[in-house]
Amino acid sequence: IESKGGCRKNNMPPMQGMIFSGTLLPNLRRLFAGSAEAYQYGWEAVRNFHYNGDVIILAIFALVPIPLTKLYHKIYYRLATKLKHIQEKDYETSKIGAVGKVLSQGGRIASIVYLVELAVTFMVAVLSKTYKAPTSSIMNAKTGTTPKHLLPLQKFPVLFANCAYGFWLAQKVVKLKSRLLKKFYAKLPDPETYDRLLDFFIYVLGSIFVLESSNFDLGALVKSLVAIGGLSSIVVGLALQGPATQLLQGALLMAANKFRRNEQIKLGDGTQGKVVDIGLLETTIMSGDDVQTKIPNSKIAGQNFANLSRSKLSNVQFDLRFYLKDMDRVQDIIEAIRTEIVAACPKLITDGSRPFRIMWTDIKSDHIVVTVNTHHKIPPACQAYWENREQVLLAIAKATKQRNVKFAMPVTLRASLDT
Repeated sequence: IESKGGCRKNNMPPMQGMIFSGTLLPNLRRLFAGSAEAYQYGWEAVRNFHYNGDVIILAIFALVPIPLTKLYHKIYYRLATKLKHIQEKDYETSKIGAVGKVLSQGGRIASIVYLVELAVTFMVAVLSKTYKAPTSSIMNAKTGTTPKHLLPLQKFPVLFANCAYGFWLAQKVVKLKSRLLKKFYAKLPDPETYDRLLDFFIYVLGSIFVLESSNFDLGALVKSLVAIGGLSSIVVGLALQGPATQLLQGALLMAANKFRRNEQIKLGDGTQGKVVDIGLLETTIMSGDDVQTKIPNSKIAGQNFANLSRSKLSNVQFDLRFYLKDMDRVQDIIEAIRTEIVAACPKLITDGSRPFRIMWTDIKSDHIVVTVNTHHKIPPACQAYWENREQVLLAIAKATKQRNVKFAMPVTLRASLDT
């Protein structure tokens, strides 16, 4: 039962098993309002665990490796350049530099973990004294009497250490994995995609390792989540359905390698552009006007799309309109256009494997429709495609100009001009 001041009446301890929930503010008040005797008790608990040798070892690992390896690197290359005539390498990219950084980082993380452990030791001792526990040393396994509700807080340094070391080791594994991919698997279709997928699995496995090493009962956690019933489980399930689907679709898109960064794709809804980024939740596509659009992966997976960058052939097609009065000349115009296109487009496919058609396709009340359908050995959506498309248009313009033929205007446009 909480009083108006935020402290518990009758010196009632917080709920057991909680670390911060509902206990943080009351415990902080007790900590800062502790008596001199409680603070003295806390310092005694710290002194029982603090050894000068520990500080010296941690300081050596945190501060010495980098200067020492730099000195070794400098002396080695001074001698090597004189004896073997080799070029000096940069310390930051050298192997000895990497060893020095790893040792120094490990020492710094260990120092932070050590300080956290001392701080929590002090807090637990002061709070246990404030809760009027017996005055024996709380850190003595035989005589210690830490209140049960403070045991989770006492275990916090273990969780903090596991998280710090686990995240640091995961980063090192990720860097090592990236180097191995670049060195041995550079010929993969999309190394970046596999790199990011492996990053995801490494951090997932690292999180599981941290939970297991911190004595979290994952089986009980999963069972409790499965056993949750009622409206709350429905709300949580509906809330996580979208992100979970997008996360799964993102992983599947990366694994399927249907497209990768800097490739041109065209979606079934008409969206077309260059793939800028493929994330686990969404994909970023940049259109021709440099506008970047973020599309959920579930939406991309739910429609057809074409990878234009992996297509080796392209199609150029136009519908030409001629006046009915030029009907007798249309066949001659078609042959002239055919000749000009063949001469202007060296990569035009004319062996019959792809259509090359220039023919009448329709007759309207005021004009004739001639369709020009060509295929070329040029990928679509690239600079060469647009240059080739321009050559087709110039060939058509040249042929019609030589025959002194004008294109028929649409009826609506001609009516507006006449008025």
